[in-house]
Amino acid sequence: MLLLLLLLLLLQFILLLRLLLLLLLLLLLLLLLLLLLLLLLLLLLIQILLLLLLLLLLLQLLLLLLLLLLLLLLLLLLLLLLLLLLLLLLL
Repeated sequence: MLLLLLLLLLLQFILLLRLLLLLLLLLLLLLLLLLLLLLLLLLLLIQILLLLLLLLLLLQLLLLLLLLLLLLLLLLLLLLLLLLLLLLLLL
């Protein structure tokens, strides 16, 4: 009878141990999932930052083109003034 009781106690202990192990495994899985989610979020953030950087570079290029156009316009104006001066000198 005592042996049977001991055996039953041992079985209960083993079942409890299995349950604890399962819970631990579940917790570990949850932690892993959380880590994966965090990594995904980080990747998304990096992509957003890269997109912003690209936008900034495009803006810079646009400003440079605008400056170049302004310079060209100024050069054209200067050329026109020189032609006008030359015309006045000839007359």
